[in-house]
Amino acid sequence: MAYELDAFIALAPAARELHARAPRSTLVPLRGGVAMVLAPDDVDLVDLSPGESLLDGLTVARIEADFFGGTGMQSAWFHRDGRLIWSDVDNPTTDQDASTWPINRALADLGHRPTRRAAWNPAVLLDSFGDVGLGHCRSNDRWIRFAHEGGDGAAITAFEDELSRRKVG
Repeated sequence: MAYELDAFIALAPAARELHARAPRSTLVPLRGGVAMVLAPDDVDLVDLSPGESLLDGLTVARIEADFFGGTGMQSAWFHRDGRLIWSDVDNPTTDQDASTWPINRALADLGHRPTRRAAWNPAVLLDSFGDVGLGHCRSNDRWIRFAHEGGDGAAITAFEDELSRRKVG
C-alpha cells in the first residue's frame, strides 16, 4: 500500500500561524501538541504566500514521504525562525534506527518526544512518526478530508483503540 505525504509540520501554535498565512491550506491537529499544514495535491504550499516569506519567524519542518510496501524515502527541511537550519533529502528508510529518519529527526528538533506505546504490543514505544499519528492517512488528499470531517489527534487515538479492541476480542 502506498503512502505519500508533502506537508509542513510544527508545534500547534506555529502550525496555526502558518495555516493563517497560507489561504488554501488545511490545518490537521495531530497528537502531542503537533499539527500539519497541507495543501491540495495540485498546489505547492510555498507558492501560497507571494511577496512574503511564508515561514518568517516560524519554527517548522517541511516533510515528504513516499513509501510502498514498507520501503521508500523520507525528506525533511527544518526551519527555525524562518531560516533553513538543516535538510535531509531522499533518505531511504532502511536504517533500523527509525529515530534517524528525517521526519522523526524533524519532530525531535521541534521538541516532540514519543510517549505512546504500540497498541499491538505495549512493550514497544512508538517512534515520533507513529506517536503523533502520521500513519493514520496515506495521502495529502486523505489528510485534508480527515481534517474537514473534524479529524484530529483524539480521532486518531479512538481509531487505533478500536482496531486494538477488535484484534483482542
